[in-house]
Amino acid sequence: MTQHMEYSVNQGDTLWGISHKAGVDINSLAKMNNLHGKAVHSLHIGQIIKLPASTAQHDTELTMQILDIKFAPIKNAHLKLEYDDELHEVTADINGVVPEIRIDDHSKGLKVQFRGIDGKYLLIADHATLPLGRKKLTLTSRSMVLKGQYYAKPGAQRQTKKTIPGEIRAANKNVHIQPQGAALKPVKSSGGEPTVLNKETRIENGAPVQFAAAIFTEANLLLPPPNEKYRKLIIASAKRYDLTPQVLAALIDTEAAKSAHGAWLPDSFNKGTNAAGLTQFLKPSWLEMIADSRSLMNQRLRAEKRYDKIVGRGQWLDFYLVGMTGSDETTINSTEVLTWRFIPEYSIDTAALYGRINLEKLKKRGINIDALAPEDLAKVIYLTHHDGAGGAIAVLKGTMTPENAETKLKKQINDAPAKALIARFGFKGSEAQASAYTYWLYETLIDKKINVAHFSVQPKDVKPKAMSEIAQLLNGGAAQKPTVKIAPKAVTPPTQAGAAVGWHDPLLSCTLRTARLQSIRGAKFGMVRSGGTRPHQGIDLVAVPGTPIYAVANGKVLRINNRDTPAKNYGKTIIFAVDVADLPPDQQQAVKTSDHPLATVVYFFYAHLSRIDVHSNDQQMVAVGTQLGLTGDTGNAQRMTTVALGAHLHFEVRVSAVPGRRLSDRVNPLPFIRQCSNCN
Repeated sequence: MTQHMEYSVNQGDTLWGISHKAGVDINSLAKMNNLHGKAVHSLHIGQIIKLPASTAQHDTELTMQILDIKFAPIKNAHLKLEYDDELHEVTADINGVVPEIRIDDHSKGLKVQFRGIDGKYLLIADHATLPLGRKKLTLTSRSMVLKGQYYAKPGAQRQTKKTIPGEIRAANKNVHIQPQGAALKPVKSSGGEPTVLNKETRIENGAPVQFAAAIFTEANLLLPPPNEKYRKLIIASAKRYDLTPQVLAALIDTEAAKSAHGAWLPDSFNKGTNAAGLTQFLKPSWLEMIADSRSLMNQRLRAEKRYDKIVGRGQWLDFYLVGMTGSDETTINSTEVLTWRFIPEYSIDTAALYGRINLEKLKKRGINIDALAPEDLAKVIYLTHHDGAGGAIAVLKGTMTPENAETKLKKQINDAPAKALIARFGFKGSEAQASAYTYWLYETLIDKKINVAHFSVQPKDVKPKAMSEIAQLLNGGAAQKPTVKIAPKAVTPPTQAGAAVGWHDPLLSCTLRTARLQSIRGAKFGMVRSGGTRPHQGIDLVAVPGTPIYAVANGKVLRINNRDTPAKNYGKTIIFAVDVADLPPDQQQAVKTSDHPLATVVYFFYAHLSRIDVHSNDQQMVAVGTQLGLTGDTGNAQRMTTVALGAHLHFEVRVSAVPGRRLSDRVNPLPFIRQCSNCN
């Protein structure tokens, strides 16, 4: 059970004040206490607020599963885990699962030791770093099926070298290459000699062990038994595009959706992205590959339809194919060819071709791919797949802008973890963002996802390098390491919390609009439009499209509208709710002297935006001064793109979350603004 402390709400306390005083993240505090909607602003005296035992923000939360050589769970496995400079002894459940391993500093890595039947512990995993966020780590230790017998626990899960070959053979009745081995029907290898059972391979951290099992040895390619059926396809496609089978297998394993037993799923479809098939291709990318004359699909279409060639037309989402026969053109039905994504022969071929094309793009732009060993191409292919050719080159050459690096990092691991990681590179000044992104990309993503040695029967001759080493061979730089994470301080319950006050004007520079109005009065609040006969519910502050807007106080994003109907209403908008108690004295006074002195919550309204940086329906709490988005010319501010054309931010202060058009549902915003050049 999670440990926590308690705080009893006093008069004048707000949730922001409690979080600020206790040093606890406001969103975590609201979630821990199940406070949503109006409950955030309606604390009552004596209400108990739970506080976490510490302010620790875990880098990584792992769910670990331990499997044997057959990819079957090791029941009740006894493990020693070393992380955060501490040793922990744990026992997996009957499914080989150890849940909720919370790791404070991912950069200190993880070591996993497994207890054998002799009572001795064997190292089965040694990760120098770990990925950030919630992850599942599956460890398949090839040491867990040995010569003789194995017991995960006395009396449980008995396996012998006699039973393993039969089980593997039964699970792979329709493979392209049948299992070879002395315990099965003898099959000659390409060299004329039978393949022996006793093979040397490596466990997760690379230490060699001996095991007895039927393994499939063609091309030194090791595949999980459920995926043996793809062996010939992988070998043929890799040869076609001058890759090693291990490189292609590693890439497929990274992209493919998997069953609980690690089987690649050829019929998978991602509803969120519309990616489909064994190698999860998007529609435009798939059509683009068909247009390449090297692909099997291109060759099939040309043969069946008697096309001289196939060309691609259009741009990305509007990309389509045309078959050429002499000067005649025929638009190819994309519906049919998109179903080919579910055919493993084509999805594997296309994945290999896509990898080769990415390497060609880098080579054309001066990246010396020829300097790399064959086993290192997988990581470079994945880098290009993840960031695009241009992005990959920027990362390798260290030319990313801080803004671009920070945006990418936040997109991948969310705002708070991204900021925390960047802070650990503070010693590098303006380069902190690029250093943090490169480190995350190289060491916690690519190095964790891609390991060619895992797909090699004899991995002693396959020594894939870390992504940082590969980058250096390509005349780039290695990823810098983050500083050691500072130990979290314990939470001290406040004796009196009060409110967390603070104010930031909605723009860095506030000036009332005058352009395209009869006078400056038309930009103010009240009956100021059409000669005093029409109300204006807020104020208009000069802002060319693309100007950042800010959270004016500590509050909560109540609602956003990310749709734009040109020439109508307010366009893209944000409603930001703030507890009146969390306003500074001057802004509180502006409420008390209005027509709504008893209001406990006010709603700040930002309109005509071009971009919104907060997400829909998450009602996230954000701190004062946080950038919420950018101004624009949406809604009835259409074409107001310059100061002379009337570009502005429409800003309101409301006392109702759902107001009418009446002025009585609002408060004059001008007294809230601290610095305005022409507001007097």
